[in-house]
Amino acid sequence: MGQTDGNGRFSNTAKDGSWMFMDVFMFKPGFQRIRYQRILNQTYITDKYKIYQDYVGKHPAWEDELRSMGYRLDTTSTTNNYFKKFELGAEYQNITAAAWNPEGERQYWVSKRGIPDGSDLSSLGIYTCYSRVLGKTDPDAEFVGYKGPDYDEDSPWNLEKSIDAYNVICDEKWDSVTPDFASTSSNRYAAESSGVVPKANYDALKSLLPDYYAIPVQSGSTKRAMRRIERLNYCNYVAPFIRASKEWK
Repeated sequence: MGQTDGNGRFSNTAKDGSWMFMDVFMFKPGFQRIRYQRILNQTYITDKYKIYQDYVGKHPAWEDELRSMGYRLDTTSTTNNYFKKFELGAEYQNITAAAWNPEGERQYWVSKRGIPDGSDLSSLGIYTCYSRVLGKTDPDAEFVGYKGPDYDEDSPWNLEKSIDAYNVICDEKWDSVTPDFASTSSNRYAAESSGVVPKANYDALKSLLPDYYAIPVQSGSTKRAMRRIERLNYCNYVAPFIRASKEWK
């Protein structure tokens, strides 16, 4: 029902022909999928992290971390890339097999790294069986897994998503962001991490970051990084709810 086993395999429980497949979003706390191109006659994949020219040097702690991991910065175009090649040999063809093959699609994941630009939030999802074309669910379709991020607020998926975003926004590397840089994705991670906080506590949470929550965070409120004292206050406030959720799980 929407969760893989210890070997990463997934089996649905719906009757044959009854379930509707649209998207599969994989998620594992602390990890992210490598974004790579599928190229024939190649034995390696290249992990890339795009960074616009004006953004170079604005997240120094993360850039230092990438370089320490062996990533190199390609500055040959206006959209620069930190990149690293992972040699996979014969496994490359298995990694790039189509999702419709009997064995399923294989993906290559690494521990979280790179500038937190919100791109990893696309994997913070659950797969859905919902018809975007019709705008409604097929009455004959049978759901497997969860219907959407808000389907069950207490689901383990949503708790893990909040905890994962909390670990990102509470990383001390945010303190390295230059004060004049106001194009971060910290607001999105704050919004995702706040999902673990009960609604009754939202007002108190918002009081810690009033300009973040002046309008809905997801729709484009302030994009500056939290100041150190704000980050510490925010993370200290959310921490007990994180601990409680882990105990609940």
